[in-house]
Amino acid sequence: LSASHRMVLDSVRTLVVWAFDLAVFGESFLWLQLIGFLVLLAGTIVYNEVVRIPRLYYPSRDGPLTKTSSSSGPEPGLVLLE
Repeated sequence: LSASHRMVLDSVRTLVVWAFDLAVFGESFLWLQLIGFLVLLAGTIVYNEVVRIPRLYYPSRDGPLTKTSSSSGPEPGLVLLE
């Protein structure tokens, strides 16, 4: 499964547990819980970049850990101590 599939399944699992709790154990429904769940779901969707918000900074996926080093020496502005 991809990360997007896992994100959807995690959200659905939370929703199913909440609905089961409401139906079986007779918990009272609170609108604030639904709003909190929607905020949690929206945060997960934005974090996984399923939906990209305009004018929001998204760092590149080619971060310093995946960058290949060049054989031409250190990057400009980088000072090496000897």
